[in-house]
Amino acid sequence: MRKARRLSAFDAESVRRFINQCSRQADEIEHATKDLDNLDRARLLHIILWANEVGSHLRRSPRKVASIPVRVCCDKLGSAWEEETQTVLLSRHGASLRCGHRTKPGEPIHLVRLDTGQKVQALVAWQRPAENDGVRIGVEFVDCDNFWGLDWGIIEETR
Repeated sequence: MRKARRLSAFDAESVRRFINQCSRQADEIEHATKDLDNLDRARLLHIILWANEVGSHLRRSPRKVASIPVRVCCDKLGSAWEEETQTVLLSRHGASLRCGHRTKPGEPIHLVRLDTGQKVQALVAWQRPAENDGVRIGVEFVDCDNFWGLDWGIIEETR
């Protein structure tokens, strides 16, 4: 359902809670029950692994298409750079944006909103070739919640 984009943000949160509850209950059963045989323990472990796999396909927050002007700065020793660009998608925990520089996952960068002057530290999560020149990168904020100032409770998922 999630891949077909038929799962609303509300439903995704319900599924996330259900998956978390399944994992916790399987773990509690495994630790609290003394007379489990190896097959029962393996089944409980399978539930926990399955729940983790399914949960990894759910997003932590909805996405919103938005073009916000930002300055991206990389202070990497020997190859520092800075550029002004636009966001493509926003999330509560980061964004995707166009970038003229190649980056690597895990590389630290700084974003500055050109409309408000707010600054945030982020890590590059991924990089893909862009339709035109340059690349498109996904960034995850290091220590910030709601950098974009949006009410995420009312935002419907877009892609």
